[in-house]
Amino acid sequence: VILSMVKMSSMDYKDKIDLKKDSRLVCLVNHGQFGLQNIGNTCFMNTALQCLSAIDFFSAYFLSDRYLSDINKKPQAEFVRAYVRFLKSAWEDNDCIVSPRLLKETLGKFYDPYSGFRQNDAAECFNKIIELLHEGSSYAVSIEIASKKSQPLTEAAKMEQLSMECTKMHFSRNYSIPVKLFYGQFQNRVICVECKKISMYYEPFSMINLPICDKTNTLFDCIDAYTSFEIMDGVNKYSCGNCKKETIGKKKIQVWKLPPVLVFSLNRFSGSRKIDKYIDFPINRAIFNNLVQNENAKNV
Repeated sequence: VILSMVKMSSMDYKDKIDLKKDSRLVCLVNHGQFGLQNIGNTCFMNTALQCLSAIDFFSAYFLSDRYLSDINKKPQAEFVRAYVRFLKSAWEDNDCIVSPRLLKETLGKFYDPYSGFRQNDAAECFNKIIELLHEGSSYAVSIEIASKKSQPLTEAAKMEQLSMECTKMHFSRNYSIPVKLFYGQFQNRVICVECKKISMYYEPFSMINLPICDKTNTLFDCIDAYTSFEIMDGVNKYSCGNCKKETIGKKKIQVWKLPPVLVFSLNRFSGSRKIDKYIDFPINRAIFNNLVQNENAKNV
């Protein structure tokens, strides 16, 4: 099964960027020791901005002006320009304090909860910023899915085809560098307890929100909890197309495609109660073994 995409951006993230040779990007090597002014209760936004700006090859896309070939005429393009102004002021020098006031005002135009000075969730703000940058710099692509009709598809090829159809449905009219860098794909498997039939569907994601419980002490544990089977029963019974009735189902979520930048957030709230438990996160390739379903995506 072959997926081809026509009209890609001028940037292929890491491989085409030399931070030392492009004079506009030297700042990413020598500068960047900046602080962000807290405008009211905006530490949540500042956290998201610090995380994003530290991804050098993503910041290079904007600082090198390569985004100009992708920026569109949607209203969200205003936010893209405001974000570029923020980045250029943040990376201009060292030991400086940057006020993201203009960026916050522009963010508030698109999402009302950010128009005031209330506290908000940093992970949610991170996602909203990615979403706005995507919408303001997105473009249409031609996605073609081809397979050899003379040969029957293997089970692996069938799954890959379903995955590609999901990509085509979500992004053929709306693709971007933020999507290319931050969006992966989940594979959802549901097993009917009665007839044992397995149903699968795929969906894009830009962040994985991991649970915290008594048994989770490391990122490994959180991933194990996230990828464990969920029993669909009671009010959440599974509607089995094969049995033609509601049955008990076993659901499992795993990653089918990993993005170049994989973002985790920890769910530190249970209702209104904050969970202050320390979670260790050793950087190790082994953490992806239980998370990733597709063997081709495990070598990261």
